[in-house]
This record gives sequence, C-alpha cells and structure tokens, in this order.
Amino acid sequence: MVSPGGVGYDINCGVRLLRSDLHVDEVRPRLAAIMDRLFRDIPAGVGKGHHRFALAPGAIRDVLLRGAAWAVAEGLGRPEDLQHIEDGGTVAEADPEQVSRRAVERGMDQVGTVGSGNYFIEVGCVSQIDDHEAAAAMRLAEGTVTALVHSGSRGLGYQVCDDFLDVMLEASARYGIELPDRQLCCAPLGSPEADRYLGAMRAAANYAFANRQVLAHRIRLAFAQVLGRPWEELGLSLVYDVGHNIAKLERHLVNGG
Repeated sequence: MVSPGGVGYDINCGVRLLRSDLHVDEVRPRLAAIMDRLFRDIPAGVGKGHHRFALAPGAIRDVLLRGAAWAVAEGLGRPEDLQHIEDGGTVAEADPEQVSRRAVERGMDQVGTVGSGNYFIEVGCVSQIDDHEAAAAMRLAEGTVTALVHSGSRGLGYQVCDDFLDVMLEASARYGIELPDRQLCCAPLGSPEADRYLGAMRAAANYAFANRQVLAHRIRLAFAQVLGRPWEELGLSLVYDVGHNIAKLERHLVNGG
C-alpha cells in the first residue's frame, strides 16, 4: 500500500547541514548581522514566496524532474554538493504530469524559502565531539560554525498531498480497504492511483531538494556578504542533506536471501 497521509503534507521535508572553516569566536561578533541578512534575503512564513526569484513556466518542470541538480546547473551551488545529498538530490521516476496546476502555481515562487511552523535556518557551532572518527570525516571540530536548514516542498508538496487524499479516499472504497482514520486512505502498489501518487510525490520530493539547495546557496552568500570574503574561502561545504516524509521502494537482504 501507499498512503499520502502516511507520507505527510510536506513531502520530503528534510534537514541539510553546512559546515565552515570559521570558528565561533570569529563569527560571534558578526552573528547579528548574519542573521539580519538571512532574514532579509530568505522569505519565511506561511505562504511566503520570493517574487524576485519566481520560476519561469518552463523551469518548474525541470525542478520537478531534476531536483537539486537543477539548482546546481543554474549556478546555485557546485556539483560536489550533490555527492552529499540523499539520492544525489534527484529522485528517479518523478512524473510532473501528475502534479496539479494548483500545486504548480503554489510552487512557482517558493523555491529557496523556509516556510513556517517547525521549519528554520539555524546558525550554530559544534560544542562537543563524541565520535572523533566521524567528526574528522565530516570535517567538524569543536568551535566549527555550522548552518542547519529544515524545510521541504512548501505549498507544492502540501497541495500534492491534499489532491491525492481525495483520490485515495475513492480508491480505498473501491478496493474494499477499511480505514481507522480517513487520512490513512491508501491504494495497493501497482494500482493506477498508487502509480499516479508516487509519480507526483517523487516530483514534489525533487522540488524539496531544489528548495534546500537554493536555501544553502543564499546562506553561503549571506555569510560572504557580511564577512567580506567569497563563500568558497569560508569553507562553507555540505555535510549532508537527508529527507523524511517520503515513500521509497527499497530492496533488502534478509538472512542472506
């Protein structure tokens, strides 16, 4: 089975961590200026978009198909970023044709925005190392300045979920599935309804990867502008980007079989 309510409204909401070569003592005197710059350059809040960076009608299809790779191709990051993102920043088998016109409209100006609720950009630092081997691999040390992003597919992903709840309610009745909760409406894998939802969900997941890639680019620029040095010189590199609120088909070996 696959259930849109089980996946959630903010499809591929996830967390991205940037590290830097900066020490907290170097950044602390400029922290207020950095936060002001982030607040100015990155829209946050319910429904907030960024009209200066609204996508062209043809571009959103590329976002839905290519995810973070689209952003990197547009100069919003560098190719090595993709090596540190789940699925390389692109979920395969996305089907933009299953994303409704309303969902597309909601997503036109929200790439590179945070949203509201529990979504955030946090500038922090490493205060304690517990696993020195892992920390060394991630180039993290005590005092290392970091930036943590929590955001997802914004209004586009919400709308995809909302659209398919209606589809899956009808499907659940058609396939004789008894529901303890209407939001757990679902359809069997391989059914037309499941295939349509998975295609749309994967497209929304790619939108989320693109969103966090653009957010990271704007964070890098904010640091560079406040500190007066190119962000590359600041060592602002991606440690990881991992999503949740997503459904995936996986193959596992159990007892060697």
